Amino acid sequence: MAKPLQQPPSPAVLRHVLVTTLPSVGILRPDDLPEIREEHRSDRASRQRGGESEALAALGSFVLERGEGYSASISSPSSAWGNCTRVSPYLTFGHLSLRQLWHALGAKQVEVRSLPKGTAGGWPRSLSAAKARLKWRSHFTQKLEDAPEMEHHCLCPAYEVLRTQPGDW
Repeated sequence: MAKPLQQPPSPAVLRHVLVTTLPSVGILRPDDLPEIREEHRSDRASRQRGGESEALAALGSFVLERGEGYSASISSPSSAWGNCTRVSPYLTFGHLSLRQLWHALGAKQVEVRSLPKGTAGGWPRSLSAAKARLKWRSHFTQKLEDAPEMEHHCLCPAYEVLRTQPGDW
């Protein structure tokens, strides 16, 4: 018989362990930064949480609800928060795979195509835009892997003269 899974420690226990054991390695605590106002020292309620279940919840809410406004809202700082995929950190840290996201978007596209004409709303355009952004992300991630020097140099050498100091952008 399989052993029951051990419950993860609570956030309060984790915070206590991190604050009491890690300062010797140079980790800063909020109280070490007096220039940060008190109201900004605590965690934000709207901060995304990590983990696979959170990743799947974000993906699910995008595919079921929030995604319809994606293409219309992605470029607007005021509306992007509610309508963007919100899965970037989960892709970055491996809580969600590119394949899972691609297949979820594809499945939603199939569902939307089966709807009666004129009832799909913004879904077709938004799903297409999300898949295009995913391709773009993969393309440029690969470009950076293949040519890491592009982080510090212009792609077009003619523009290098515009940089007058190290770190100029």
